[in-house]
Amino acid sequence: MPTAENTPLMNIPLQALKVHHQLMKNSHLLQLFAEDHQRGERFSMEEKGLYLDYSKNLITAKTMELLLELARARKLPEKIDERFMAFGEIGCQSAFRQALQKDEESARMTDLANRIWNGEWTGHSGMRIKTVININVNESDPGPPMAYQALKGFIRGDVATIFITRTNNLNFCSILNELNPAETLFNVVSDTFTCRKTMVCAHTARRWVLKAMRDECAVARHFTAVSLNEEEARKFGIDPGNIFASRSLGSRLVDFPTMVGLGTGIFQRMLAGIRSMDQHFSTAPLNRNLPVTMGLLRVWYCNFYGSRQMALLPYHRWLSNLPVYVNRLVTCSGSSMEAMPIGEPDERNGKEATNMQHAICQQILHGSTMCPCDFIGFCRDEELDGGSSNLLMAKMFALTKSLAFGRHASEFQGGKCPDSLKQYLPMEGNHPSNTILAENLTPEVFGELLALYEHAVYTQQVVGQWGIMDRQGMEVGKLEARNIAMELENGSTTTGHDSSTSCLIRHYRNLSGTTGKIYVS
Repeated sequence: MPTAENTPLMNIPLQALKVHHQLMKNSHLLQLFAEDHQRGERFSMEEKGLYLDYSKNLITAKTMELLLELARARKLPEKIDERFMAFGEIGCQSAFRQALQKDEESARMTDLANRIWNGEWTGHSGMRIKTVININVNESDPGPPMAYQALKGFIRGDVATIFITRTNNLNFCSILNELNPAETLFNVVSDTFTCRKTMVCAHTARRWVLKAMRDECAVARHFTAVSLNEEEARKFGIDPGNIFASRSLGSRLVDFPTMVGLGTGIFQRMLAGIRSMDQHFSTAPLNRNLPVTMGLLRVWYCNFYGSRQMALLPYHRWLSNLPVYVNRLVTCSGSSMEAMPIGEPDERNGKEATNMQHAICQQILHGSTMCPCDFIGFCRDEELDGGSSNLLMAKMFALTKSLAFGRHASEFQGGKCPDSLKQYLPMEGNHPSNTILAENLTPEVFGELLALYEHAVYTQQVVGQWGIMDRQGMEVGKLEARNIAMELENGSTTTGHDSSTSCLIRHYRNLSGTTGKIYVS
């Protein structure tokens, strides 16, 4: 029986797209550009300082028309309105962003961050804080470290920020050995304040501080928390006034660690960029909407071409962690209506592009599997001279061209390449890509890029009817890991495992020779 979300009327655009795909599936970008000499102008748009060229996609005007019809049938405009009205919704929260400077807790966060940066907040001994360590041992939360890396070139001040995101107590202790406890502040990020991996590091830090200060009251001057479990944070010794609710700017940007790391001035500039893209997404017509266009293209490739991968290639060294962040957004978005997962944990999901050209990009160029690419470039780079910046962008433009149009055997006639190697030089091309250009990387532009991808993924969820899928699998894995950890810890043996897992556990015990405590979050 059809549901309100999946009526026959709504399926008309879907069926039309399936028919259209049969007509398009053998098209080549060479042919599409030959038939339309104005294609580059026709399939591009510029909004909010971001220029999007999507002409190198396997689409026609009819494709976009049908995708927009599907978006309307899936009630995307209504869903966008709901999204911006829903305070507290997981994901991109416009209502929260607008309230960020207004509510009491936001004022407390801003005040504490300012006091840390201007030296008013001191440690237990009265010394100024010079290092802030954010403890959030959650490898699925790359947001704050990514934002810090992207914008650290704009930071002016002497407060250093360190992010602890992995369980490695030996490495953590080596970091502490280089610091002065009297000048160090720890921010513990844990919704429950019971996550084992995070709390192992938190208690290590607590012992380190107390060993130097010899006073339990020192904890209140050297620890803050982002948590929903205020009771546990208070038991730890943290002042209730320095415990903030776990809230985010977007899907993975916990606001207080980001604010402290960047300083409130840079943070607010980034927030202005996020709000600017929020406004564009909520008010622009669907056919002139950057996130909607990018999201619909992903639906086209995933749901109709069966493409299981995408690559994000930023041409800026400060954005090397942006693909990790976006990959997390994508994998959280679930699978398509044709049960085709997107964003599988594959190297092609992207890295800083200059480190990819001779490896992963070549794999895409010579491969036969479709892997749509997003390129991000900047017309000016403050740290590069004009010649270097021109060369960097020339490489990016050349790569998008090679992906689209390939190289053919006739281009190598009479060249110096040995005949034995010429068979490897031709490339079929026809690999689709988007190119995003901005004038330069600023906190505002960075904020726009974050919101752009969050809204694009949201569009994919609504139009592709994808559900959240990662949490359930992760919880199953955690439960199984806890059971195995108990066996490794107490030396017990169970018969519930398959023969492979039993052999691995037995081999591990034989080689480890000890039953150390194992922490599973």
